Amino acid sequence: MQIIHAAQNRHTCKAFDPTRKIPHPVIDQLRAVLRNSPSSVNSQPWHFFIASSDAGKERLARAMVGGHAYNAPKIRDASHVIVLCSRTDLDDAYLATLLDQEDHDGRLAEPEARSRQDATRKGYVSLHRDKQNDLQDWMVKQVYIALGFLLLAAAGLEIDACPMEGFNRKILDEELGLAARGLTGIVLVSLGYRSDGDFNARLPKSRLPEDAVFSESEDAGAPRRMESRAGFMVIRQNRPADLSLRRGQEIPPAPQAPRAHLLGLRQVLPGNRPRLRQRFRAHPASDGAAGRRLVPARRLGDRAGRGSGREDRRRVKSSPLGRAARHLQARTDARLH
Repeated sequence: MQIIHAAQNRHTCKAFDPTRKIPHPVIDQLRAVLRNSPSSVNSQPWHFFIASSDAGKERLARAMVGGHAYNAPKIRDASHVIVLCSRTDLDDAYLATLLDQEDHDGRLAEPEARSRQDATRKGYVSLHRDKQNDLQDWMVKQVYIALGFLLLAAAGLEIDACPMEGFNRKILDEELGLAARGLTGIVLVSLGYRSDGDFNARLPKSRLPEDAVFSESEDAGAPRRMESRAGFMVIRQNRPADLSLRRGQEIPPAPQAPRAHLLGLRQVLPGNRPRLRQRFRAHPASDGAAGRRLVPARRLGDRAGRGSGREDRRRVKSSPLGRAARHLQARTDARLH
């Protein structure tokens, strides 16, 4: 399977051909993908119902009422429909079942490994249940991991799929008796082969460009933009409008803040006041641009001679940039406590 080809060419099928059925060996592969999907601490908080008969699919279609009625044909005309369910709790009995299965599969070769795995998993369950109060959300996230695996596998096997959250959960849970089994329906996936009525198959895929969805970790906190001002290349970055700081606290980044401050201000070290005003000298931009960039005169002095920057420093100090730096220094000093 060519993963990139499958990812780029799959689409959400809007209409299925009711005369075409998925072969059993292909369904078996999809079942294996679902069963082997990863989950946090191997919690596997899911269960999957598969409907392939007309009667079984009709039961699922009953949950497509009101504003979700448009999804009913996607249920009835599909070859198979899979209901991805989440558990409503991870009780001790279920956790013991997981541990016994891991032991049976040879993952716990030593007694210490068994106790360590049990303690780790119970620790995460307790964290989400008792401290963060998001156990259900945490389990649903695992179900969506399985959904992603299913959709990619289906595309690789040239099976069309349509994931659906548009259904009446209460009706679905009652129809399948999920509450009595400690389950609840999360998402349905219809599988089959597209028909001529699938308009989405004829549309080009649309995704945001790479630079809008990817960032390298070393780019975190990088300058937002560069602008030319008064003969200098001034690098600017968003900074918080409120500069109230305590001693020893760093100036935090605030990408959403509307106020812009000069990049490169010193961190607030323990026992020191922030020095927002630095002595700068003009230095030609390294990329050969017509503009110039500002570097600390102290750093430049080693290269240009210590006595050569006095007039430049005086000129920068009296410039609009220097006055702005002094203004920021005064504001920050007044807000330190």
